[in-house]
Amino acid sequence: MGTSRALKANQFPVDRVQRQAKQEGVTLSEPEISMLGFAEEGASSRELDIARQFESEIDDRQYESKIADLLKHAYREAKFTTKPQPLMMPFPPSPRRTPTY
Repeated sequence: MGTSRALKANQFPVDRVQRQAKQEGVTLSEPEISMLGFAEEGASSRELDIARQFESEIDDRQYESKIADLLKHAYREAKFTTKPQPLMMPFPPSPRRTPTY
């Protein structure tokens, strides 16, 4: 998977959690938002500082419970409000030909 596609794939759940939190009126702090997409590998010094702040200020269990609930609610909403998309066919179907006699 290309870097751009990987970044978009990683950003999708972060965006979805933030949108669900806003919809439900749940406040997410800056460290909580930053941790949604945090990966220690490749993190900047600012991101590592935010991670340390997160560890010192926020209870892991409460945070994980809050995010899990938001994800469950987002999934439930998407499941019941999104219409299934038809499968894309690689080629349009060929027209039916009637035999000529």
